[in-house]
Amino acid sequence: MPIFADGFVEGETSSLVCRRFVFANLQMNKSLKRYRIAARKHWKFSGSILTGVFRRTCLFEYYGGYVNCTDGRYVYMRAAQDDNVPLYQYTLMPVRMKDLLQVGGLQALELADPFPFTKGCRTLRIKGGNMKQGKGTLLFDLEQDPGQLNPLSDPQIEAYMAGHLARLMKEAHAPKEQFERLGLNPGGVNDCH
Repeated sequence: MPIFADGFVEGETSSLVCRRFVFANLQMNKSLKRYRIAARKHWKFSGSILTGVFRRTCLFEYYGGYVNCTDGRYVYMRAAQDDNVPLYQYTLMPVRMKDLLQVGGLQALELADPFPFTKGCRTLRIKGGNMKQGKGTLLFDLEQDPGQLNPLSDPQIEAYMAGHLARLMKEAHAPKEQFERLGLNPGGVNDCH
């Protein structure tokens, strides 16, 4: 899933806002430095300076790990359900981060239907490996805890942020199994965990 932004403080430049969100979230956990952050070509956030359109939330994730969103005040890091499945990689280049895809993975891949952003091209759908998760779903208040050291336990705020997360994932055309993996449904939240 790509970074997908949905609004920021009026007057901020997109590069400043992006650095602020990414820095705030990479600070939280050193393992997040591995996070691969990819931007879609039609990422409206980058055009906000020209169009005057400012977004209020940002979606980002690392393959097989947390799926996160922030509204500038809260950072919500949704963990996968117990087994972290189903997990698939959608790509046109069948490789892993550090090595080539093994023969068994190539034999099991299938063609997926096109996403709206693939210009009608089908992608390879490859079953993901067993990815380890962190410490469950996390919620932070950047105003009270800018270092993101003390997770909140507030079901009302979590439901609010989970709603943002589900909406942004739907807008980013996340595959259906991502919602299942996270215990969300495209219309909102099944349960907060």
